[in-house]
Amino acid sequence: MLPEDKWQPKVLFSARLAFLLATPLRRLFTNRAKVLSWARIRVGDHVLELGPGPGFFTGHLAKKVAPGLVYALDVQTGMIAKAKMRLEPEGLANVRFAVGDAECLPLNPGAVDKVFAYQVLEEVADLNSAISEIKRVLRPKGTLAIIQYWFDFTPTMRDALKAIAAAHGLILQEESSTRLSWKAIYERD
Repeated sequence: MLPEDKWQPKVLFSARLAFLLATPLRRLFTNRAKVLSWARIRVGDHVLELGPGPGFFTGHLAKKVAPGLVYALDVQTGMIAKAKMRLEPEGLANVRFAVGDAECLPLNPGAVDKVFAYQVLEEVADLNSAISEIKRVLRPKGTLAIIQYWFDFTPTMRDALKAIAAAHGLILQEESSTRLSWKAIYERD
């Protein structure tokens, strides 16, 4: 059986429930500075944030990479609208919002240093195409940082993702797993 045959995407998280992704309670449990440090996000980076939802990480990404750019791409128009509205008061000039699909990224080849995928890959229908696109938009030696929680990302899905990433020539640089989550950093050759 091919690894992509094991991929079982979940239903998209509804934009109507976006407020759940930006609650003060979530800030208590998610240290954004620590997550971005782990993801190797640096000043000057150009970062593609896949599935930013209402922008929980987007503002922090933009501040961390300035004068670099953040491309916040979500498949749902409603999520992008909520992220724009939420971040508008911050006046961040280095964020580019777009509605689009991970399977057909609206960026030029080699456009970004990093791809940041936080709890989003379980919603991608065609992971093979998405990983191919991620590799295409990454610069040489660019990285893909993935964080997934087990409640909707199974070990079988993790194994499929690892096989697909390897088949596309992405090199696993770092991996860790806890009872709650799986994290991995892949590097483009």
